[in-house]
This record gives sequence, structure tokens and C-alpha cells, in this order.
Amino acid sequence: MARLDNWDVIYRPGGWIRARGTDEDTTVYLRVRDSDEGSSRLNVHYAAMASEKPISVHVWRFVPFEHIEQHANQKNYRSALALDPDEFGGGPALDDMDSYFVDDSGEPWQPSLTVQMRDGAVVHGMRPKRKTTEPPRLAHPGRRISDEFLRDLATMYRWLVDQGQAPAPEIAEQTGAPVATVRRWIARSREAGFLPPGRVGRAG
Repeated sequence: MARLDNWDVIYRPGGWIRARGTDEDTTVYLRVRDSDEGSSRLNVHYAAMASEKPISVHVWRFVPFEHIEQHANQKNYRSALALDPDEFGGGPALDDMDSYFVDDSGEPWQPSLTVQMRDGAVVHGMRPKRKTTEPPRLAHPGRRISDEFLRDLATMYRWLVDQGQAPAPEIAEQTGAPVATVRRWIARSREAGFLPPGRVGRAG
């Protein structure tokens, strides 16, 4: 754990960091990774905040991102972040956020409304399902997780989201793997760049 001014910061396997304010009841969860291909510097690419006070730009301004990243790139902290989270009870289930927006059976929530921001204008409406061809069903990859599998998984993930289905449970059914394992595959697909970073949402 690192002690920054008014913050206690814990660095955990898988690139996960928790920063908790000592003066205010505010907690920030962060995840760091290499910024670019070939880069050796870790930077924050995910952030979620919980606070007893209403969250605003003012609250975010006091999160010590720069100092947290400086510690993350020091040898001893970086070593902890680089460990496999599975060896330490698994990482938080935050990589499959989109599945929250459909129910547990895979059906879209009704009514399912979206708000789109386009150049300051707000457009309300139902999100239509995209009519795309269903990709081939996934098979369990075995012990070796190849880039080809992660790419196919990303294709299936995007298709399921477009159809309003929860990706992790459906992929688990296709492959016969536990949902927790599928979420780790999804995380690896994100880290490999086949899927975008997960959005802020519920944990679990």
C-alpha cells in the first residue's frame, strides 16, 4: 500500500488499484495498462468512483492520478500489478459491463431507452437490434488461449451485445466454461485490443 497525501492506495494483481480518501468517504477503482504497443509505461485506462458526496468534476480533480501512476511504474509496485489475479482469488468482475444492460436470461430490459449525444443535441429512442449474420459458435480453446480465439470471442461478444443478449452467459453455454472463466477471456480480449475497454458500471 502507498500513502499519498490524504489517500491510501493499494496496488493489486492484474493492474488493479484502489485509492481511498482519508479525509472524505470517497473510493476510486483504477486499472492501469501499457498505453501503446511497445510502451513500457503504465497509465490509467479505467476509473470508477464511489462517494458519499455527489460526484462532480470538483471531486475528480482531487484524485492524484499522476502520483498513482508514478508509484505504479516503480519496480516493486509494478511487480505486484503484473501478477496473475487468478492466483490471488481472481480480479474484480468489471470487464463485462455491457451484460448489465440486458437481464439474466439474455433478453433486453423493457423498456430499453437510450440517449445519444450528437454535437450537443440529445436524441431519445429505442436501440434497434442490428441485423447481422450470427458468427460461428465458439468451442472451448483448451489450455492455450490464442489470438485467433480471442478475436473470434470478440466477434461473438459484439454480435451478442447487438442482439441484446448477455455475452458472458451465452459464451459460457457455447464453450462449456464457467462464466467467471469467460469473463477472464473477455478481459484478455480487451487487453489484446480486440474489444474496447470495459465501461463503468456494476461490479459482479
